[in-house]
Amino acid sequence: MAVASLSANTIASGAESAAPSQPATHSASASADDSMTTAQFAELGLPPIDRAWSSHDMSKAAKILQDVAEKKYGSLPRYRSPKSGDVFARLTSKQNLDRYKDHSVDVDDRLSEAINYLQSTNEIFKAYLSGFLKKEVPGGELIELIGMHLRTSVVMFDLVDEFLPTIKKDDPTYATRMQGFERMKGGLASIVAGSLKALTEQDNYTVSERVRLIGYMQDTFPELIPHLTPEARTQIVAQMETIAGDPSSTQLQPGLDQLRSKVKTLIEREEKARVDRTQ
Repeated sequence: MAVASLSANTIASGAESAAPSQPATHSASASADDSMTTAQFAELGLPPIDRAWSSHDMSKAAKILQDVAEKKYGSLPRYRSPKSGDVFARLTSKQNLDRYKDHSVDVDDRLSEAINYLQSTNEIFKAYLSGFLKKEVPGGELIELIGMHLRTSVVMFDLVDEFLPTIKKDDPTYATRMQGFERMKGGLASIVAGSLKALTEQDNYTVSERVRLIGYMQDTFPELIPHLTPEARTQIVAQMETIAGDPSSTQLQPGLDQLRSKVKTLIEREEKARVDRTQ
């Protein structure tokens, strides 16, 4: 389906649902690796893991993993597991996103496929989150899925930035589409805030897992922060200051301070550019 026929609500809801809601605090006790093996997943019809997955592949994977989760959450692929780690690695691979950066393909086709990809990854995240809440899936998997959402969000906003100039202002749907884009920004603010909140959840995630998440933030925030509204940027800075002021945050150094400095510098630059544009 061409993006020209997609409603703004479809795009916006896709971005908003990507925000990884943080689970209620508890001690993630799921440590035993009860995941199925790579061969068993292949028998269920999971797409080949030796190549990048398309949106169709991710949709198929989502259905299979949802069925697996309904029977036993602990059977889901695990991060760096000897039994299923290669499946999980394909599931969260950066390589899966390369097709959406291919400018030889029309942007409307890439965006349409990317939205479908995002919706499938949302369903997978929900399956893992449900397992986490039942203490059958550990927090490390959620950290990797949050990182995946951050990387996917970067690609989504790049696609939207590329797509919006193709819409003529006299298009009857122009105003609605722009409103949808603004809603996407609201969804992005939730993604960023939710990711930062995970850094404070000591009972949910280990220090090494939260440090790993900081690395994913350092990779993606420079691309995402410019898309936030000025109000959201202010809130993000305040949230980061609160996190940095918590004595327990010393465990996350020096990465946390590096991230905070990078974000503050970026926001100051964006604010200066905004003021310059109004003069």
